Amino acid sequence: MLSDYHKFYNQEHHDSIDTKYLQVLMQLRSLGFLKKEDIQRYDLLHRVCYNDHFAEKRFRFMVEWDPSALTQTYHDGHHHDGQLPIHCAAEMSSIQGFRSVFEAGIHYYPKKKGISLIFKKDNHDFHTPFHYACKQFGREKVMKAVEDTLIRCCSSSEDTPSLNAVEAFMMSAINEDIHLDCVYFLLRRQPDILQKLLSSASSTTIATVAADSNNNGISPKKKRKRKDTNIGDDGGTFLKRMK
Repeated sequence: MLSDYHKFYNQEHHDSIDTKYLQVLMQLRSLGFLKKEDIQRYDLLHRVCYNDHFAEKRFRFMVEWDPSALTQTYHDGHHHDGQLPIHCAAEMSSIQGFRSVFEAGIHYYPKKKGISLIFKKDNHDFHTPFHYACKQFGREKVMKAVEDTLIRCCSSSEDTPSLNAVEAFMMSAINEDIHLDCVYFLLRRQPDILQKLLSSASSTTIATVAADSNNNGISPKKKRKRKDTNIGDDGGTFLKRMK
């Protein structure tokens, strides 16, 4: 029900099967035999994505019910250990399947986490969905799918926040589970990201100093003046010298 390995059937046949299986899943949910937690308990989203034919309707049914399943890692101690659903789509599905899973990640995690999903390393050979997709479909097609998805998702709805490149860059740089390809991708896409990062850090430092000074009831100017006039060149205070 969750996967269909008959890849020699035409698209119409696969769509028909996807529709029928979706109806069964919806009926099971209405009867209480399929619960939200079952999606992650039984790795259902992984199973849907790990298929030559991408089951678009079943995929959207599960993601809309439990978006957090997009970030669930699979654990089997073998080849698929640590993989996300998008790993499965990149390795076994079509370019459309990979695009659909990536688009869902950007839709539900638009600011920073969504972009990092395609650069998440698995636990077996530390390969990423991006690596698998490039090997399967070619780098040019994958890059076009990623860029088109980012543009479409960020401009199609006012309710969808834009990618926060600075936050995504920081998260990718410090998270060992995210491949450095993500850092490189963000730098290539937005070359001024380091400038924004340094500017943001500088503003934060100034704001922190000002807040600390205000909490002590002393303005930054007064605090600096008192410090300058009380400290001598040798490190001693003028008050001690007068004594």
